[in-house]
Formats: sequence, structure tokens, C-alpha cells
Amino acid sequence: MHARFLLLAALSACASSNAGRVCAPSSSWGAPAYRCVATEAPPPPVVVEPPVEPPPPTPQVSETQIELQEKVEFDTGSATILDRSKPLLDQVAGVMKDHPEIAKIEIQGHTDTNGSRDLNVKLSAARAASVRAYLVQNGIDGKRMVSKGFGPDKPIADNSTDEGRAQNRRVEIHILERK
Repeated sequence: MHARFLLLAALSACASSNAGRVCAPSSSWGAPAYRCVATEAPPPPVVVEPPVEPPPPTPQVSETQIELQEKVEFDTGSATILDRSKPLLDQVAGVMKDHPEIAKIEIQGHTDTNGSRDLNVKLSAARAASVRAYLVQNGIDGKRMVSKGFGPDKPIADNSTDEGRAQNRRVEIHILERK
């Protein structure tokens, strides 16, 4: 009876004390003893936010160009626009919508000197046409745009280095007419 009383007393003492305490057996030379012990609060859950990719830098409108702040990328040897370049082209469509005074643009495709000139001219023309088609699909009037491929004819860097060739593979958007 005495042990039951002690157990009940310990349990009620723990129950009436602050949260985060429990009644636990304690080693004793006498009858079983119980005491209130603090429990560690569980750590707060760790919330891991998925990394958010920043939007691509916004294309800038100059007097003569819609200047792209990054490259439009395509499948190798193809005119298929890579998904990672579509947000950039969405921004170009937004620029065109925000600037109705830009009456006509020329989307230019350029390549490096690797491969035959004829093949590069065709590839650059197809890539420029793909960009135009993407913009049309995103609400830009096709009458406001023309596309042209220049192949390797207008380099902006040295074609004898990997870095130079990478710079020469590009799409440019030139403003031809303003209202």
C-alpha cells in the first residue's frame, strides 16, 4: 500500500508540473521510487526549401536590338530549342508585348566555322526560324518578325578557340522598324 501511495504521489506531481516532464523509476536502496525528470523537447522540424532558380536576366531594349542577356540554346546540330531557353524566349515575347512601337525585328542565327558553310547557314536559318515560331506560338504577330541565318559569316570572336566558337554560336534580335 505504501508503494502504491508513493507511485500515485509521484505520478500526480509529474502530471501537475510543467510540460516536458515525465515520471520515471529511480534507483533506490528502499522501495521502488519514482521521480519527475525533464524530457528533452524534440528539435523543431527542419524545413528544407527546394532551391529556386532565379529567372533569366531580362532582355534589354536598345535603339537597335533586343539584347539577350544569355544564349538561346538548341539540341546539338538541330533547331530544337532546349527547355532551359524557353523562359528567356518567354521574356522576349513579353518585351515585344510591352513595346508595341517595335514594328519589325529580325531574328538572326549565327554559327561557328565547324562544319561546312552551307550546312551552318541552313542550321542557323532553321534555328532563327524556330525562335520566330516559338514567339508566334506565344502571342507575337508573325508580321512583326523575320528570321535569317548567317552561318559563320558574322563572327564576334576568334573561331580558333573553343571559347570564341561558343561566342559565335548565338541568336541576335535586331530592331528593323519602329512606329
